[in-house]
Amino acid sequence: MECIEASAFKRAEWETFFQDQFPENVTEEAIRTYGHFIKEDRLQAFFMLVPLKEDSVQLKHLYMKEKLASMYIVAMIEICIQLVKTKQLKYMYIYSEQEPLNQLVQQLQFEHVLLTPDKQQSPGKWWVVNVEHA
Repeated sequence: MECIEASAFKRAEWETFFQDQFPENVTEEAIRTYGHFIKEDRLQAFFMLVPLKEDSVQLKHLYMKEKLASMYIVAMIEICIQLVKTKQLKYMYIYSEQEPLNQLVQQLQFEHVLLTPDKQQSPGKWWVVNVEHA
């Protein structure tokens, strides 16, 4: 698996991955600036690492081409953690409204955050990991 910035691909390749419909509330500029693709033999997944605070990012808009096993999702989160380390940031946040993802990040030793970093009320859970110790 290889992690490649979205800006390295042409828009047509993005459109093919997203089946000609970008994710809701995601602009072309945001994809170009914060987006990354996971590629094996073809584009398998997409995610964005969006700045949240001075020393942290939020993993957002994780999309996969097909339903994948939990271990594949764990591997993708590990790739994201390594990428955050290379950006010399300290924390990676994940927001989830899905119990299976909540269980996975808890197994990866993310900490549940009670005071949300975006200071918004939301129905899901916020998780954080200090990438220096991950």
